[in-house]
Amino acid sequence: MGILRLILALSVLFWHMPNHNFLIFHGGIAVIIFFIISGFYMSLVINDKYSVGLEEKWIGKFYSNRVLKLMPVYLVFCFIEFIWYLKTNNPTVFTHAPDLNLQSRIVLIFMNLFIVGQDLWQTILTQQGYQANIPPIIGHITNFFGEEAFKQNYLLVGQAWTLGIEIVFYLLAPFIVKSKKTLIVLAICSLLVRIFFVMNPEVYSTPAWLMRFFPSVLLFFILGCFSYQIYKSINAISVRKRNFIGWALIVVVAVFIVSNVVVNHGVFTHNPYENYDTLEEWLFYILITVTIPFLFNLTKGSKIDNLIGQLSYPMYVIHGLIIGIVINSTGYKTSTQSILIIFWTILFSLALVYCIEKPIDKKFRKMPKQLLEKISD
Repeated sequence: MGILRLILALSVLFWHMPNHNFLIFHGGIAVIIFFIISGFYMSLVINDKYSVGLEEKWIGKFYSNRVLKLMPVYLVFCFIEFIWYLKTNNPTVFTHAPDLNLQSRIVLIFMNLFIVGQDLWQTILTQQGYQANIPPIIGHITNFFGEEAFKQNYLLVGQAWTLGIEIVFYLLAPFIVKSKKTLIVLAICSLLVRIFFVMNPEVYSTPAWLMRFFPSVLLFFILGCFSYQIYKSINAISVRKRNFIGWALIVVVAVFIVSNVVVNHGVFTHNPYENYDTLEEWLFYILITVTIPFLFNLTKGSKIDNLIGQLSYPMYVIHGLIIGIVINSTGYKTSTQSILIIFWTILFSLALVYCIEKPIDKKFRKMPKQLLEKISD
């Protein structure tokens, strides 16, 4: 499944480039598929690894593992981004920011260091761009923290709001992914939240409420959890039949993607109103949900596919800075700009995987069991 994750990371990278010369997925659609994949993986590791035999303190071990997967790369990159902000004389919450009051500075420092809350902050930030019909609660929050706090440059990693959403799901996952009834109830609740925002565009006018607000996007994580249920059920199918269905689904998805890239300049890229709930889009979400378990079954033993998949997270985190550096160095438009951005993003992603992720993972695996239990506590 690593190749799919790499395609999604590249889709977000291409979407954020100044020149949309080549697109695969709409950036928002790529993020939604990431959420579905995350729901699948978290259901898989919780049900098949951490909670097997109801091992004591497994929830703590799950949380500590998630922290070690996300935070080292994120914090290293935050430091690099901070240096870049200093070099380009951009204010940050850690330096001279006279427009920030005490409470906003404290909250922004916390969110930059620990990610949690960036999704809601970005939703409010986006809502501020729609001056008409601002919901009263948003007005109260803005007055408390000050309008100046809701500026993009005060969050070092602009796209980290998706990681904030991921973390909230990680916190909930141990308590929900083992129960089908709980998943169904939460899926219905999340769907109702999405319907509410769709039906009230005059007040909640920004699409961020459908994309950056956790109760709205929880539905996509749950689709991934349902995908895991499919994965468990296909084990009853013969290997030959299972592989045939898997390859058939992969071909259908591949043809759909390639044909849209060739004919429509990308999958769902003509979406000026950031609408993620069309019938065609939902049919595609369902297709991906059904395909994921078969794709995982076909690729789970491949070391190359696993390495490719490992690149997706650092690529997602660092690509914004790489784009900024390349544009600053080469000018806004050059014939080689896109190639340079892709090259340096992949190169630095490899460096982060081999210099940060793998050494930490290796060290963590060698820790004595007693120490791991203390960390889990």
